[in-house]
Amino acid sequence: MLVFINDMNIKRIIKEEFENILSEGLSKILYHYTHISNLFSILKMNKFATSSNLGSVADAWKSGGKNFFFSTSRTKGKSGYGRNHGTVAIVLDGEKLNQRYKGFPTDYWNWSTKRSDYKSDNDYMDVLKSKELEDRVVTDKPYIDNAKDYILEIHIQTSSYRNFIDKGEVQEILSLAGNIPVYFYDNENDFRLQNKAKAIPPENLNVLDKIERRDEKDELERSISDVKWFFKKVAPAIIGKNDMNDGFNDERDAIEKILKQCSEEYNFAHQYEDLMAEINKKAEGLGRGWGYVDDEYYVMSAEIHNHRGNPDKYIRELLKLLINDMKKWRVKNLKDYFVKKFNMYVPAR
Repeated sequence: MLVFINDMNIKRIIKEEFENILSEGLSKILYHYTHISNLFSILKMNKFATSSNLGSVADAWKSGGKNFFFSTSRTKGKSGYGRNHGTVAIVLDGEKLNQRYKGFPTDYWNWSTKRSDYKSDNDYMDVLKSKELEDRVVTDKPYIDNAKDYILEIHIQTSSYRNFIDKGEVQEILSLAGNIPVYFYDNENDFRLQNKAKAIPPENLNVLDKIERRDEKDELERSISDVKWFFKKVAPAIIGKNDMNDGFNDERDAIEKILKQCSEEYNFAHQYEDLMAEINKKAEGLGRGWGYVDDEYYVMSAEIHNHRGNPDKYIRELLKLLINDMKKWRVKNLKDYFVKKFNMYVPAR
């Protein structure tokens, strides 16, 4: 008989996960785990940024033919997905989500749950706690709009990173949340179990008055760098070969418009012409089969995967253009897109 020593909560919650994962559809109550910076983004935009599966074969297999997904858990975060994905837990109305979105339970790694497959109780316990059991909401859109309509509660742990939030930010979260209840904890176990009886009143939180952070200029420069690099690695494939019939390229026109607007908002308009010229040159090369198409595929796949949850609106717009172009070429994944559009060679197995 397997005994979980000194952690009956883990035993109970893991048992609950395995029982719940057998049922179909989204659970009535769901939990989304994230980080404090993402919480600010969610509350300010009133949107959940979904993750693109285009850069991951594993995610594409588990997304029901949709191009974006949103990870949630059926149970509180003592194990699986919720155990490793941040110190903010957002409690969601699964029934309301189910009215608008498709969703289903999934086990990301599909590891065995048989005790006999492991050498020791400790190995078995580690696997159970690490299994990526989640309820995956799938969609063809890069956002789930009206996020606050689905949020029932917000739980925040402050003890892991004592200085990760200051008093002003606590008040900003409460203001942005409005009527949504927000609970703060200085103990990880209380946070994981969402033990409201142990929640700390905002005015009693042991946090600094003001945290010295990277200034806004540094943050903007990093965002600009990310967006420019993403456009350079993704836009050429969208443009390439799409003017081969009539000499016009609607995709190029759309990308020029988005990048122009982005460059003006992010204050790099003086670089727009050079950046667009670089993108067009790469697009021409892909269209003519110059260079190594498979290298471009792997680079583009990695770039999309690295920014799969980036909420930047210009990155999201470019992903939408990519998905539209994939539909135009009648393919469902990035590999088939490169094979059909650019004649990428895939070695036979």
